[in-house]
Amino acid sequence: MRLAIALIVLCASLALAGTAGRPVVAVVTTNRTGPFGTAMDAMIGALGRLSPAPELLLFDVDGGPGAAAAAFTTMRRAEPALIVTVGTIATTTTLAEAWPVPIVFSMVLYPEQSDITQRPGRDLTGVALDVPFEAQFRTLRRLLPDAHSIGVLYRPDTTAGVVAAARTAAPRHGFTLDAEAATDPAAAVAAIGRLLGRVDTVLAIADHRIYNAQTTSALILESLRQRKPLLALAPAQVRAGALASLGCDYSDIGLQTAALIRRLLGGEKPAAIPIEPPRKLLLTLNRRVAAHLGVAIPGEMLSEAAEVVE
Repeated sequence: MRLAIALIVLCASLALAGTAGRPVVAVVTTNRTGPFGTAMDAMIGALGRLSPAPELLLFDVDGGPGAAAAAFTTMRRAEPALIVTVGTIATTTTLAEAWPVPIVFSMVLYPEQSDITQRPGRDLTGVALDVPFEAQFRTLRRLLPDAHSIGVLYRPDTTAGVVAAARTAAPRHGFTLDAEAATDPAAAVAAIGRLLGRVDTVLAIADHRIYNAQTTSALILESLRQRKPLLALAPAQVRAGALASLGCDYSDIGLQTAALIRRLLGGEKPAAIPIEPPRKLLLTLNRRVAAHLGVAIPGEMLSEAAEVVE
């Protein structure tokens, strides 16, 4: 049903595309639920308020290679002025093809450390999903003024570049980084105790190949047992026992993406626009866990937090 509705909307949009001087913008996604849906709704709403508002064509490439090929054939016929990709899978799927127009990506994790930005001849810019390490280390330093070492779990073949970036940033905030490699969730669970035994605090990095529900639960439980603070990835993990998380405002990422689209439609070149980190970050704190760990959360951080778990 969702595909049928999407095709009806697409055909109607193609019939009207480019009329009255309105630029055509193709939006490629694999997921319109959860955070992705929040970001897309905000982006589409902001673009609809432009004058003239661009003609948006929505393409879902979540049905495998055949669906992507069919979507891209239709997309080429529409001759968009700009392509927008939402999410890492949508972005890498789109970049596997050659396109004569600029591409703006949104909601992509670690684009600077992936091959997304390394492919030659790509006319693109975008908004990353990952929180800059500088912001994470500043938060940890405010929470833990006496801490010296930070531990991270990572998978060498997927997030080694991410860990290298963290290792470079950590000393600027008075930290050393201790990284423990794991190849799968089971190995990550086995490594948690060793890592926590060597460091003052742990920073979770986004890597679904080693982090699943079991890994995250084990990390939270062991951090509480060893009384070592954990800066987690999401508010739900703070509610489950992590000390804090610093995350993105997905609606604002949508607005931020719309602002980039407006600039490109106005004639700016993607090469002149650096990839942007999320501009609005949301802090979540757990006071009960802080008391258990003996951490005194500064009052100004409690005031700044989007959520405080009691």
